[in-house]
Formats: sequence, C-alpha cells, structure tokens
Amino acid sequence: MDISSHSDFAEQVFAAVASHGRWKKRLVAAIEAGDSEWTPEEVRDCHQCRFGHWLDSVPDGFQDDMFVEVFKLHERFHEAAADVLALALSGDKAAAAEAMAVGSDYARASTKLITVLAKWHASPPS
Repeated sequence: MDISSHSDFAEQVFAAVASHGRWKKRLVAAIEAGDSEWTPEEVRDCHQCRFGHWLDSVPDGFQDDMFVEVFKLHERFHEAAADVLALALSGDKAAAAEAMAVGSDYARASTKLITVLAKWHASPPS
C-alpha cells in the first residue's frame, strides 16, 4: 500500500470509516447475545484490523501530525470497543449499553475517529 497514492489513501480511509462504523452493530449484537466471535483482547489490538495493518505500513516520512492523531484515535477506539465487549461478555447488559451510550468513552472515541478520518480524507498527506 502506498500512502503517496491518493487513490490508495482515499480507499484505505473510506474503508476504515465503514469498518469501524460496523463495530457499533457488532457490539449491540454482543450485548444482546452475551457472546461474540471476538474476544476483548482481539478487539483491543488495533494493529490486527485491516486499517491498523495499513497504518503500521505508513513510512515515517508520511507520519505527520494528522497521522499521529489518527493513529492515537484508532488505538483509543479499539480500547473503548474492547471495554464494551468485555462488559457484554460478562453478561452485564445494562453496563455494556451504558458504555456505548451518548457521551461514553466508546461514543466519543468513535465519533472523534470518524470525524478526524473524514478530515484526513479531505486533506491527504503529500
């Protein structure tokens, strides 16, 4: 993957927005079922998702302030999602739902990540 290619960059950022947006549905399903195909440890590892792999491949020369912000927000998102999943798997549906509610760490991390990804998409690194 080549961050200097605008089309590859745009594709990766667009895919990241879509992929991380689907986590809300996955977490809601885990809360309802009390089960998930993922463990909190797997979700917490932000380097395992496709976007995390791509971020890890970005050469140092392209790791500007926006990249650093995206990287940190991506990590924070995965931590918050893992925390929600841990609550869901513990069977505490109320606490898990609260951990996803408006104003929660998960909601703030998700919103901020999507917002910054959109901003990054509009102003790709050169």
